[in-house]
Amino acid sequence: MPVQGELFALEWAPYLFSWCGMLFDVTIVFFLLHPATRKLAFAAVVIFHSLTGLLFQIGAFPLVMIAVVTIFFSPAWHRKLLLFLCQRVDRYHLVSLRDARDISLSLPKFKEQFLLGVFTLFFAVQLLFPWRYVLYDSNLFWSEEGYRFSWRVMLMEIAGTATFFVKDGQTGREGVVINSEFLNEHQEKQMAMQPDLILQFAHFLGEHYRKQGVRDPEVRAEIYVSLNGQASRLYIDKDLNLLPIKDGWGKRWWVLH
Repeated sequence: MPVQGELFALEWAPYLFSWCGMLFDVTIVFFLLHPATRKLAFAAVVIFHSLTGLLFQIGAFPLVMIAVVTIFFSPAWHRKLLLFLCQRVDRYHLVSLRDARDISLSLPKFKEQFLLGVFTLFFAVQLLFPWRYVLYDSNLFWSEEGYRFSWRVMLMEIAGTATFFVKDGQTGREGVVINSEFLNEHQEKQMAMQPDLILQFAHFLGEHYRKQGVRDPEVRAEIYVSLNGQASRLYIDKDLNLLPIKDGWGKRWWVLH
């Protein structure tokens, strides 16, 4: 990156970013709660998540975080936003809206109770579901059992290389798959170190080559993974046919520990 790239390479830069990130996380809510500092705090949120979006491959997370922070804004702000959006839709005669008073935020009692129940269930799931990883006895960051939605993020550095082999079950002929023919660079990088994606890709290959005339295809993979700077080691049995394996809630017995 121009300008920032040289800054990130300085020895003290990671420490500065780590401490600033920690201070941001533990204080930003209080600034968002206070009307006098809310606008500046929201600007800080936009800057912070824009930077994380540039530095890390975390998908839509920065955009989602910027959007949900608007929950701290006043009801009047949301009413204006709702009116603005409705007016845009009204241009195409999809709704009939002529006045801001048409927008009502009040609900009948029974609907309030129903929504309270829905939100209670929703937030209960949000609080409890991320803890499911404690039900597994494996290394969370290696097998990723219960890792999805566990919010244990930014705690590991993992990289892998994956070579897939497809075998014709009737003739015994076997060939090496060129991953780049099916995946872009980012997809291949992510697939090579995440067990659920490895299995998905194996099943995709099996179906693809079955359509290409390969009879009773078998798909195996030789994958080496490095976790947190350790020496890379074999991730799954390289002689194992991955097609009969289905990923689910159970233990990932096919991942070597």
